[in-house]
Amino acid sequence: MNYRFPDKVKDNLDFMGFNYYGSEYMKAFGIEFSDLAEYNDAGRAINPRGLYEMLKIFYDRYHLPIFITENGTAD
Repeated sequence: MNYRFPDKVKDNLDFMGFNYYGSEYMKAFGIEFSDLAEYNDAGRAINPRGLYEMLKIFYDRYHLPIFITENGTAD
């Protein structure tokens, strides 16, 4: 993730909203599946820690209130 867009608009924001459904492990030409991860029916790795880490990174960078607008898992 680069922060170009949020950095440009941060002074005009009252809050940030995020949709989070899980993790994807990237390799050179696409997505890689890991034997260490559990996957939902949509093929996304279930990763609650990833949600926490994303929220912490964005709060530490922008100091704005955060709303989780969508989250969940396919089953």
